[in-house]
Amino acid sequence: MKPNIGQESPKTFLPGAEGLKRVFGDLEADIMEFVWSAEERPPAREVSVQDVMDGLGSDRAPAYGTLKTVMNRLVDKGHLIRRKEGRAFV
Repeated sequence: MKPNIGQESPKTFLPGAEGLKRVFGDLEADIMEFVWSAEERPPAREVSVQDVMDGLGSDRAPAYGTLKTVMNRLVDKGHLIRRKEGRAFV
């Protein structure tokens, strides 16, 4: 999955929060930061749910199903784009 640039902006705003957490929930912000950092590191690449789990580390990453659900919601909101690769989505 990769960021969907140029789409509609988020509907929520939390003025007391820091950084991305002003417009995303904690887990959503962590996911988006990981996706963006993956695109900045050469070679730029798409990421899977498993990549995000591995990248967040065992202390920060929730269950695989939870990450998959949140990433699907980010797709529904227009912040990520997904495509099927084999049996998985990236």
